[in-house]
Amino acid sequence: MQIGGVTGASSGFGAALRFRAQAPPSAASAASPKLSVRDFAANVRQLGDALSELRLGGRHFDISGRGRSAAITSDRDLGLDLTPSPAIRRSSEEINSTSTSFGPEAPDWQGASTSAAGVGGTYNGANGDTTLTFTATLGGIVGASPVALEVTDGNGQVIDTISLGVGDVGVAQTLSNGLEVTLDSGLVVLGDSFDVDVSASVGAAVNPDGAFDQTGASGPNFEAGLGVTSGAFFVNNQRITVSASDTLHDVLATITNSNAGVTATFDTQSERVLLTQNTPGSLERIDLAGDSSGFLDAVKLTNSSLEFGSRNDSEKDIDDVATLSSITNGDFTINGVTFSVNTAEDSLGALIRQINASDAGVYSFFDETTGRFNVRALGQRSLVLDDGTSGIFSALGIDDGVYRGDPAGRKVSFKDESALKRELRDFSQALVKAFEGDVGGYGVGAAKVIRDSLTAALEGTFDTFLDKSGNERLRSGFGLDLSARANQQRTLVVDQAALGRALRRDEDQLADLLFSEERKDGRAGLLERMGTALDRAYRQLEGMLSPEEAIGLRLDVSG
Repeated sequence: MQIGGVTGASSGFGAALRFRAQAPPSAASAASPKLSVRDFAANVRQLGDALSELRLGGRHFDISGRGRSAAITSDRDLGLDLTPSPAIRRSSEEINSTSTSFGPEAPDWQGASTSAAGVGGTYNGANGDTTLTFTATLGGIVGASPVALEVTDGNGQVIDTISLGVGDVGVAQTLSNGLEVTLDSGLVVLGDSFDVDVSASVGAAVNPDGAFDQTGASGPNFEAGLGVTSGAFFVNNQRITVSASDTLHDVLATITNSNAGVTATFDTQSERVLLTQNTPGSLERIDLAGDSSGFLDAVKLTNSSLEFGSRNDSEKDIDDVATLSSITNGDFTINGVTFSVNTAEDSLGALIRQINASDAGVYSFFDETTGRFNVRALGQRSLVLDDGTSGIFSALGIDDGVYRGDPAGRKVSFKDESALKRELRDFSQALVKAFEGDVGGYGVGAAKVIRDSLTAALEGTFDTFLDKSGNERLRSGFGLDLSARANQQRTLVVDQAALGRALRRDEDQLADLLFSEERKDGRAGLLERMGTALDRAYRQLEGMLSPEEAIGLRLDVSG
């Protein structure tokens, strides 16, 4: 039988990102001890290219005979929602939560008066919904002579009087209903008036296109006591500069167009700001800090809570997944090993990881392509499943009981040993390169997640196929070893002489270790695991880099 190469979820990996040649680095960048995100992305891409070449090497071997481990798969698509959701932050309440309103803030006189009137404060609703009329009962020059106004409601009833003395230019006069009235220097003519509408039933509304340094209809109409000045704040360690002449929409656009990896919008219905992570997943964050502008206070983001995203239903608590509702708190056994289920705390993914880390001698996984759960014995041994008190296998579309493997042998022979040895060497070197150097700036967290994922793929392969784990150097016996952990990372060490011997004596085990496909035999080999990790890395890097970030660097998704 001819093997056609790895065909798992990551088979199209090489097309995920394309880089154009970069311009030579400047002297300043060459002197920097930190890797930029784009440099790290280029190293990850080189690792992907090496993986693609190694995949081709995997096509050049034959398998004769047959050998099948005991295995069982769900009898149906479990219907899990695999759409990831992003983390979000939203204003903790309406940006202007005042339940009453008034306007205009800069009313015009009816008559020849020239003193500019201003209205502020918070209307307490004492006069209901009405129009207040301010009539001059004593004319004069504001600041130079006494001036008096009478305030009447829509029924003509006097509700307040205002008296300004000499020097009271711009001095706020507080009414019994909470409004504050000011008059600038200028003429007030006896009998002239201006109107202000007040409402106890309609709340105040923010003007997202009003400049922060303006008032009245031209201003933002933030809640009383809150305002924005020139300054800055940080979103995911990216500095967002604010000008006093900016508007709410201006600042949200600055956030969206920055390298924070966040889209910022204003919801007019709820009157809240919404920050949405561009990269879905449970590990992604939206962190806010260091505000010197007052913007975060004004839009009620200072005390907001991060609502974490979720990868998919397989990583949610079982209680939160409708299609798994028949699973209950209890236990189940695989090959005599007992596992406990807490539906309020455990996810299907967490249970799968517990199973694979146990002594049950099986490998389990959820196939996102078919939507089915799979469990397979390691080797041609029996597979004994018992639902216990949890009902988990029934919920997953699997009958509990005993399943037996086929012990018939198989024989693997490689056709092009020299090509495979060369490609493994190149892959090992590219892997070392992907772990070299510290990434600076916003890329620190992403680089750690990606490198940890690559390390987990390496360690998971050795644990699954060789039952070897720990922090020391792990030897496969086939010329492929894992280096000892350094800074929590691993690399693959290739011993060409030992690899040559394995290609002649241990072809079957080596082929399993390298090329086993998760969809076919229930166990993912090194290439399948690394491909999955790199696919995720590409998706994460895609959201962090853009054409505007650096000259000569381009990313595009082609499939």
